[in-house]
Amino acid sequence: MISKMCFRFTSVSRSIFSTATATRTPGRIAHVSLVPSRQVSHVGLRQRSQILTTSNSIRNSWIQTRCAQSEADQAMSEYLASEIKMEKEMGAKGKGKESMPGWETECNGCNVILKKMRGDETITVKFNVNHSVDSNFDDTYSEEGDVAEKEEEPELVSRPMFSVELSKGGTILQMTCVFSDANEPIEPDQTEEDVFEDAFSIDDVALLRQGESNSEAVYSLTAGVMDADVYQLLMNMLDERDIGEQFAQDLQSFATAYEHKQYISFLEGLKAFASK
Repeated sequence: MISKMCFRFTSVSRSIFSTATATRTPGRIAHVSLVPSRQVSHVGLRQRSQILTTSNSIRNSWIQTRCAQSEADQAMSEYLASEIKMEKEMGAKGKGKESMPGWETECNGCNVILKKMRGDETITVKFNVNHSVDSNFDDTYSEEGDVAEKEEEPELVSRPMFSVELSKGGTILQMTCVFSDANEPIEPDQTEEDVFEDAFSIDDVALLRQGESNSEAVYSLTAGVMDADVYQLLMNMLDERDIGEQFAQDLQSFATAYEHKQYISFLEGLKAFASK
């Protein structure tokens, strides 16, 4: 009886271990899996199939996105080609002055410096053409007070803020100037004489030592709280140095032409980027 029981136990043990699959991990005790080898292979194939499907989906999505970006870049490049050609034709027709008469000109990117001497005094004008363009659209009013529509498109001109530095005897008188708003409409009950103003105005004034830069530590007097007589005398000082109506017109014309060149250069750079 004991002999038969031992035989049955041995048979069952062999049956169990004959269907088991052992996987050895280096340095570890063998791990016994009771899952048949065919079932393990079947699970592995299913997982690999899911991985391949996900990978293909990601690849197809990347290809579609890349194609869309390429189409957008190509469209940008083609559009800019015609835009640059048109802008260069406009520049060739004389869009503003190419130089400032009577001034030495130094250009560095969007920064421009104008210099000239007056006896022992150095006169320096500095400006930057970034964000200086607006439309030269002069609104007019009808008898009813409505703005009259104009058929022609407004001209884009550059009216940059500029600083004037008068340097002599180791001291610099610095005045920050802004162009007057050419688009400010005339009210129905006003005449042109009522709203007459200079081509530009002084925004603030400061005194600096030679080599000193204008900072928060330097006292600056704004036009809003400036004595009216002092303001007018400062304007007279500028006018005496040929910084008046004609200068403002020349500066606006020169800045417009120079800003237009910078704009074309930007378009060419953007086209080169889109073409890569």
